[in-house]
Amino acid sequence: MAEPSGHWLAVSPILFNQWIGDFFLPGLYIFIFFGFAPIFLSYAMLTRLRWPLAEMIFGDKDYHWAWLATVGLATLLLLWTLGLIWLVGFRTLYQVLDALMGLMILRLLFLPSIRRSLN
Repeated sequence: MAEPSGHWLAVSPILFNQWIGDFFLPGLYIFIFFGFAPIFLSYAMLTRLRWPLAEMIFGDKDYHWAWLATVGLATLLLLWTLGLIWLVGFRTLYQVLDALMGLMILRLLFLPSIRRSLN
């Protein structure tokens, strides 16, 4: 968001002129979904936060709603990264780091000890 032209990320806005004028809105999306949401979901998992709306949405009684939301968020990170690579090609190392982070988060979430601790 600090550099909405995309220059800092080695991404040319020419590639996106048909969809967006600059990268402020995608940056805001990333900031909210991959900045604030993981912090909130981590807190919710650690404290086993009860949130009736989220429990109604996710509805699975076998797993805490925050665990399910974190699996979805890690999957979204992978899809976002793959979509970015598809749109602009492989440009910088951060794309690989984002994909590896999504895979690592999913791997940790599916560890039996983590799944048992949230039941």
